[in-house]
Amino acid sequence: SLLVGNPGAGKSFLTMYICSRISTGACWPDAENKTEPGSVLLFSDEESLEYAVKPRLDAHQADCARIFAVPHIKKPDGSPDSFSIDAHLQLLRDHLERMADCRLIIFDPITAYLGAVNANNNAEVRGALVGLQGLAQEKKVTILGINHFSKKVELDAIHRILGSTGFVAAARAVWAVIQERYEDDCQGEPG
Repeated sequence: SLLVGNPGAGKSFLTMYICSRISTGACWPDAENKTEPGSVLLFSDEESLEYAVKPRLDAHQADCARIFAVPHIKKPDGSPDSFSIDAHLQLLRDHLERMADCRLIIFDPITAYLGAVNANNNAEVRGALVGLQGLAQEKKVTILGINHFSKKVELDAIHRILGSTGFVAAARAVWAVIQERYEDDCQGEPG
């Protein structure tokens, strides 16, 4: 799935809320949660885990013992490396073997985890995401990619998502987080 929107629209807030529901098994606003609590793997490149992510999780009463942030991976020599969907998929598969209760993997933003893949190239994006799709089906885990809108407001929403349309094509569901606009000068007219 894909969650998109402008910076500051509430994508991270919503993402942490989703983590809370999964980690605790609490009900959703519109439905009873019928699954056992599970773990979440969080790849977050944009926000401080200590000053932004953890306080939001705490505010949503998440079970933080079930949420695992992945700031980087280790190379064979022990030095840190950035996780890349195209280069490290087997490493993720191996990790999920040891984490049987994982229900959700979040990439925030997904474009930061593409490695050498050109985010604007449809064929490259689809090629990278097909392996992720297979892993999700095999392990019965949801993948949630966070992405941003471009500044081209004249485009339809599907074409405003940064990068290739391959992101939209690969996703089963795409949600947009937007801020509601209020008209101050309605002057009593319906609308």
